[in-house]
Amino acid sequence: ILLLFFFSFIIASATEPSVQIAKVLTLNGEVLYRDSGSFYWEEVHADTTFTDYDEIETDHGAFCEIQFTEGHIIRVEQKSKLVLRGQQKGSHKGMLKQLKISVGKVWIKLVKGTDEKEQLLIETPFVSVSQRDTLFSVSAPAGKISAYRGNLEVMSGRKKIVIAEGFESEVNGDGTLQESQPLSAESLESFAEFAKKSSLRSGLLDDLLSRLRSRKYVATGKVISENVEEEPKKGLFRQLLNHLGFKPSTSHVKSGDSIP
Repeated sequence: ILLLFFFSFIIASATEPSVQIAKVLTLNGEVLYRDSGSFYWEEVHADTTFTDYDEIETDHGAFCEIQFTEGHIIRVEQKSKLVLRGQQKGSHKGMLKQLKISVGKVWIKLVKGTDEKEQLLIETPFVSVSQRDTLFSVSAPAGKISAYRGNLEVMSGRKKIVIAEGFESEVNGDGTLQESQPLSAESLESFAEFAKKSSLRSGLLDDLLSRLRSRKYVATGKVISENVEEEPKKGLFRQLLNHLGFKPSTSHVKSGDSIP
């Protein structure tokens, strides 16, 4: 009887219509996926679509961009592995979308105006990120969470921080979430490489990169100015900063502060 019930369940599950939650935009190299009802990995093609609980894995040197039905765009970098979720929320028409990243790095562009019931939740073994109208990158299980457009709300255990646009935080190997800092030169360069290959509008990404680099330059100038104010011999340094167009700041640039 139990065996009969088991096979009946398998047959019923196989006949249930699968709801598409995402599709492929671009891909390069060997990208594999495993359907939620299969034990086998298959190669991802340009016309591949994804449903609830599908897994995606990218090989060395490979990448894949997928788009959720709401318009959210995910770029999966090389040597990454993740699971897509699309859970129906009760009697509501909306569907909770989740992206569970076990290892690797992904870029996420969330669209503006998505219904509250159709949010995309990003999860790694240590943190979760949920926000709309943003562009950011996440590394797992540890690594940087970088906000390139919009502010991010990040939860790690009971700790919650806001990573402002132009800032990033790092998750240590033990899951500790550090306070955010301005985007590093390495992160800006990484974004520049992402912009070259992304299917997103290049003009938008180029303008955003220029703005972020400008903010990084201004932030650096403010920090230098504050340090100079604390030096007893500041005249020469003040003249240099004035010549460069930096004005002394009376307040420190703190984690999460907005930069004009």
